[in-house]
Amino acid sequence: LTVRQVSMSRQQTLAGLVKSESAKSQDAQHAAADRLELAQMIELSRWRNNIRARLKIAATTCILAVVEGGESQIIPHKVLTTLQWTGIAEQMNSCYQSLKKQQAGAEEDAEDLKERAQLFEEGILYCFCLKYMVAYDEDNQYILPAIKPHRQAMKYFSHHTGYVEIVRDKRLERLFFQLPD
Repeated sequence: LTVRQVSMSRQQTLAGLVKSESAKSQDAQHAAADRLELAQMIELSRWRNNIRARLKIAATTCILAVVEGGESQIIPHKVLTTLQWTGIAEQMNSCYQSLKKQQAGAEEDAEDLKERAQLFEEGILYCFCLKYMVAYDEDNQYILPAIKPHRQAMKYFSHHTGYVEIVRDKRLERLFFQLPD
């Protein structure tokens, strides 16, 4: 080999090494960008789940306020025949299943604890609604068939539920509340 050929061979090798290092650097930059994008997507997902949970909690609280605060039995009967109780029971079960998955998981950070508290609050409010409305479902046409496939979830949230019965103006009123841990 001539000196020139050896020199060109070394230059090509060096150029290949530079390109290789440049490609590794670009790969590392792409990986970092992908991790950042994933972190942002997770944060956005948590934010959406937080908003969704707050809306569900607010809606369920409104339903409870309407049926608990009424003096007439017309309102609870209208609510009983209007709402899709199977959907409410399924949502309660979804909260229960998510809570079970989180309990089986590893360590929890502050966001996980907040999500867990929201899941529990949402699930127990569904339980309150179902328990309250069962008294108005005289033919067991709506509530019990909705609860039946989700007995475990109902049992879990019922375990954390207390209630009082108050007689006011010759009417029996039930108020449900979460028991302290």
